[in-house]
Amino acid sequence: MQMAVARLYACILRFFLSALQWYSDSRATHALKSIFQPWDIRFKSEHEAVAAAAQQVERLADVALKAEVRDTRLEVVRGRADWEIIRREMSELRDENRRLHELWKGNFQGLEGSILGIYKEIRVDLASQRSTLSRVHLNQMLTLPLWSSFPTSGESLQFCRSMRKRRRERWRLPLPDVQKLETWSTRSRNAILLIDTYNSLVAKTFMIDLIDLILDSRLPIIWALRFANYWDQTISAVDIARTLVLQAMQAGADRLLNNPFPVTVEQFREAASFSDWIAILNHLLSGTTTLFIVLDADLLTHATTHERSQALEMLDLLRSELSINVKIVTATSCVSRGYIEELEDSDACIRLHTGGAGDWRTTRRSRRPVARSRKK
Repeated sequence: MQMAVARLYACILRFFLSALQWYSDSRATHALKSIFQPWDIRFKSEHEAVAAAAQQVERLADVALKAEVRDTRLEVVRGRADWEIIRREMSELRDENRRLHELWKGNFQGLEGSILGIYKEIRVDLASQRSTLSRVHLNQMLTLPLWSSFPTSGESLQFCRSMRKRRRERWRLPLPDVQKLETWSTRSRNAILLIDTYNSLVAKTFMIDLIDLILDSRLPIIWALRFANYWDQTISAVDIARTLVLQAMQAGADRLLNNPFPVTVEQFREAASFSDWIAILNHLLSGTTTLFIVLDADLLTHATTHERSQALEMLDLLRSELSINVKIVTATSCVSRGYIEELEDSDACIRLHTGGAGDWRTTRRSRRPVARSRKK
């Protein structure tokens, strides 16, 4: 093809040279040569050579085009064959992917079930270990010597119950006071329940009955009650706070380790004041919404050595330092009347009047026979 194109260019150049020579002659020469050497005689051979070379190039170009089209067709055929192979492989890959997906899904479900089972077992083990650690931690703290000088909460409650059984008198709570008691128990803020009576035995009996009622309702409650021969021991406000902390630990033993920073033995050893023990109590009660606290008036009076100002300070600390809803129960004999009026003005207490003259039930008569004299 290149040789044919080069031959065509050579013929065209020869024709241009002949034409250039013809143009270089004068007009007279052109007129003479047109007579003696016409165009057919002088340029015919060169024109035919150019035409033949052009036809040769055209023929070779047509042959090359046909060959290229044939090669392109063959490439298309081979491309179609390759595409069919690729499409077949893609279909096989898609089927294989679907099969692997189903296999992976089945294995994943089985693996997920196994992992879930292992996770549940681990949770159960961790819960069991946490409960065990909580019990060990609780036993470690309960073995501290600072608890040894006081009876347990159950012993003090049993002592007060036994004292209640010795009394044959019972008192009824008037209906307005029952409504007050219901309002106090459902109030969403801290409130003090003050038992006002002329007879301290009535307040003690009512207080024990109220503790039993709250325990039957399965509500959180702690108390500081008198115990046998408590007047022979030296008791302070800090000792009452320790008693409340001890009961809070016993009541919330399962939640001791739920807090990321549980109470430690070092905190017990470093606590020196009433406010320090109230801070520990507040830490132990985290997670609790409402708590009932019963303070025996006789024990509180003995601990404060009849200093009502110290008793008032203790009540204020319990109301202000504890971050939960606190319901405090005590008698009016351990607080001043001015403090009661201040609490009533701020709607922070409810006073129940029990043991009035109309509340006495008839006492049981002696069952011994009365000796009567016979008439003779």
